[in-house]
Amino acid sequence: DRRQRQMCIRDRYGSNAPPIGPPPPDVVPPALPPPNNPAMYQSLPVQDPHASFAYAPPVLYNPYPSNPPQYAAPPQYPVPQVQPAGVIPRLGFTVVSARNLAKKDMFGLMKSDPYVVVTWRSQNFQTAFVRSTTDPYWNERFELKDVTPNDQIALTVYDHDTLTKDDFLGFAKVTWEDLVPGRKWLRLKGKTPLSKITGEIQIDIKFN
Repeated sequence: DRRQRQMCIRDRYGSNAPPIGPPPPDVVPPALPPPNNPAMYQSLPVQDPHASFAYAPPVLYNPYPSNPPQYAAPPQYPVPQVQPAGVIPRLGFTVVSARNLAKKDMFGLMKSDPYVVVTWRSQNFQTAFVRSTTDPYWNERFELKDVTPNDQIALTVYDHDTLTKDDFLGFAKVTWEDLVPGRKWLRLKGKTPLSKITGEIQIDIKFN
């Protein structure tokens, strides 16, 4: 048993025999630090910067940073508008300007006071007149509803006169093939091939 083994060991080693059994209760082994102890990740004091035993804490990658980098939004490009195949529910028609109109005031010695009459079906829309110019700028918008391929829009330009009848400066027609979004210039025509008509008119078309 245990006592006999201890006596045998004493007979062999004498008084220097090691003790048998667990250590006395007053001897407590050192406790290990907990797993989440920050002291485990602290650097050891380094006297020599070139020492091989220097330890640096690991750098952990965080896929969810508190301040993520800001990236510029991609550029936004306008979506091109195409000519519809059927009825246009709402058509924005703008009479923008004209250029190189004929002089009709004072027997052609002074510039005209031009305005435009827009005729669509049985409706007439009129712009304001601009005084004494051959290159007027109106930029007046009209809205047409339920435009079909059989419709035509007539533009007639007149010279505003106070005492006499307004003078005719030319006309242009907008057909279904011309209804493409954007601005365009239309050449003015006369009532007959021999009419001395000059100038162009600019329109802007949008599908609402």
